Amino acid sequence: MRAFYEAVIFSPEKYWHSQGCVIRQPWDMEVGAGTFSTLRNAP
Repeated sequence: MRAFYEAVIFSPEKYWHSQGCVIRQPWDMEVGAGTFSTLRNAP
């Protein structure tokens, strides 16, 4: 059963990776007003 859930979760990630997209996992971090985004500094 675990393999089924992993396949469901990773199928979209594999697709977008094949399209050249970078997959970033979300994380919880307090940033105040929300103006500090670590994604805007991504290369």
